[in-house]
This record gives sequence, structure tokens and C-alpha cells, in this order.
Amino acid sequence: MLRRFSRKVQQSRVLLQAREGRFYKKSKTKRQKKISALRREQLRGQRREMLKAGTLEEGQLIPKDMIKIKK
Repeated sequence: MLRRFSRKVQQSRVLLQAREGRFYKKSKTKRQKKISALRREQLRGQRREMLKAGTLEEGQLIPKDMIKIKK
């Protein structure tokens, strides 16, 4: 009886659907997308200013203690 049940479950693809949905990530809301885009733009601007001032070299990452995000 267990063997028949297992076979039916495999044939009905119930397990495959459950496994596919395991790592589903919801897409970001409009507000979240807008906030992250603004943050990226601020970081780009800050990076440009630091490169101009000479406090940062090309290819170097901005240290976390120097990041200033406007709210």
C-alpha cells in the first residue's frame, strides 16, 4: 500500500512542485526598489567625490565607516 502511494505521489508531481517553491523569493515592492535605487545613486556620488578628493583610489572599496547615507 505504501509503495502504491509513493508511486502515485511521484507521478502526480506533487513533490516536484513543493521542492520548486522552497526557495521562492518574493519580488521587491515599488517602494523598496525606489529606496535601493536612491541608495545606489548616493553611493555612486559619494564615490565620485572621494575619487576627486583623492581619499579613495580607483578600484578601492569605500570603508563602511566613511559611508554617509542621507535619509
